[in-house]
Amino acid sequence: MAQNNYNSFWKIISRSRTPGSAFTSKVGSAEGPTDVCSIWLDHYKHLFNSVPYDCTKMVKIVYNVTSTNSEAIERVSSRDISAALDAMMNNKAGDCYGLCTEHYKLAGNLYYRVLAMCINVMMTHGYIPVDATQTIIYPTVKDKKGDLSFVSNYHPIALATIFSKILEHIILDRIYEHLDTTDNQFGFKRKHSTLMPVLLLKEILRFYCDHRTNMYVCF
Repeated sequence: MAQNNYNSFWKIISRSRTPGSAFTSKVGSAEGPTDVCSIWLDHYKHLFNSVPYDCTKMVKIVYNVTSTNSEAIERVSSRDISAALDAMMNNKAGDCYGLCTEHYKLAGNLYYRVLAMCINVMMTHGYIPVDATQTIIYPTVKDKKGDLSFVSNYHPIALATIFSKILEHIILDRIYEHLDTTDNQFGFKRKHSTLMPVLLLKEILRFYCDHRTNMYVCF
């Protein structure tokens, strides 16, 4: 206030009145914690089931893996656990049990052997406990300057259990060569990056600009 910076002054006052509050009390047509949770439940239930699940294709993948190497899925060692943990980053949010990646990394080799035996048992019997697959969906604001009551101004972050992340790393490492992706996919793909199509687009634009010709994009 003494520096005549009124905008900053009122921002500080606003934060002091609602410390740590980063959420709005209204989202869409819902008001209050209970209704807001319900609207997120309905929204994400529809969103996460919008992509069809091809059971036949999944059965084919499992058949290809098991027919070429019967031990590919069933046998997991403590080295596999250690390698999966090395591929996981530190300083990430904890899961619903309050566990972080660092807890597993510091557990030691004895725990890795027990965890490997546990995963092998699950693979053998084809069963994963529900507690191991619990996931928290955390709506995160896209544009903090935008309207916080708009559902479209949020994107979901899934906080899965560390155990399930380890399991996913191990399974993906074993079946990766059997998974098919389109040539147009660059994100979440080994030896690919979303920077590649950006660079390609820039080079195409530069080529047409240098030759002073028109460029047409078909959708």
